Amino acid sequence: PLAIALLAGEYDVSDVPPAGFLANWAHELAQAERHGLAGHHRTFAVAFNRSYERLAAPLQARLRALTRFPFPFFAEGAALLWGLGTDETGPSASSEQGLGAIRQDLGEFTRRSLLQVDGWFEDDTAATYRFQPALQQALARRVGDDDQATLDAGYAAYGAWLAWRGYGDIHKDPGLSRLVRRSLDALDAATDRLEGNERLWHIQRLAW
Repeated sequence: PLAIALLAGEYDVSDVPPAGFLANWAHELAQAERHGLAGHHRTFAVAFNRSYERLAAPLQARLRALTRFPFPFFAEGAALLWGLGTDETGPSASSEQGLGAIRQDLGEFTRRSLLQVDGWFEDDTAATYRFQPALQQALARRVGDDDQATLDAGYAAYGAWLAWRGYGDIHKDPGLSRLVRRSLDALDAATDRLEGNERLWHIQRLAW
């Protein structure tokens, strides 16, 4: 809502045509300032930094890593981007205890309004998470080039895990089907990185 309010105010004083304004909304938001709002809401950067800078450095790094996902993702995706390995059934930290710790960090981000829960399991446990676009843009600008190779590897690993997760079940779960369709880029990234029998099995799952 703050990003929308700031963009609306910037549009009111802008002479940029609507199509151009929308095409470059991230730049317009970075420039937007509303003097009628509280001091910590006058610009998006100030409001964002107020929450982001109160995170410990390791949590900041974990939050930045999640911007690699342009679509909703499971907690297992966070585990893989954060450097946890995988086994035949997914991330090696995917025991209830391991995923519980991961969800604690994700929950901290949602409490600070830096991340959103996108979907829920039947037991009211958060299932998937996503960013608001303005927050994702702000965080992605803080991801260094040195981090990109590691994030790409985790992104591809998540694609392989998601293909395993959907294999055999996707036709019975409309929500999972929609999620997988939005995540095809990650599944394709796994195809490019995997080798040998792992690649062949992944292609079979992806085809399913």
